[in-house]
Amino acid sequence: MGYSSSAIEQVKDAANIADYISKFAKLTPRGQHNFVACCPFHREDTPSFHVSVDKGFYHCFGCDKSGDVFRFLMDIESIQFPEAIQRVAQQEGIQLPAPEGEEENLRTRAVLQLADTYFRRHKDQVMEYLTKRRGLEERVIDLWGLGYAPDDGRELRQILLEEFALNDVAFWFIWIET
Repeated sequence: MGYSSSAIEQVKDAANIADYISKFAKLTPRGQHNFVACCPFHREDTPSFHVSVDKGFYHCFGCDKSGDVFRFLMDIESIQFPEAIQRVAQQEGIQLPAPEGEEENLRTRAVLQLADTYFRRHKDQVMEYLTKRRGLEERVIDLWGLGYAPDDGRELRQILLEEFALNDVAFWFIWIET
């Protein structure tokens, strides 16, 4: 799950890597689209850190760190790849689409949340069994989200189908039918 390669490339192409690095190192021009600096990742007296705007790439010949604008932000600010993409996209005014698979995960979570609510709503039918026969305290029952579903599952099926499309809840029907 993540951003599509085309979305990543769009953000990377829009970013001028020198603009991001210049916030952490004093860049000195070396040619039309190249810069050098003392490396922001280690202490040094002479510049061994090179930046190529055309290639969107940096490399330090002292500590051997290199990468693109995302890698730079990840290393310098200790962030993960998705956050680096989001920061650059926001800075460049690019609206990112939802990461691939995220919408499906949100729907699945919503289905599970509705089912959880259903099970908990019916837990009073088994509270005596859980507390007296199984010796569970009510706080443990709530903590673990224990509940109850009637045997046939038809009511749960109907509730799920009122809220979600069949393909979003099909896995419940497999469970209910077996």
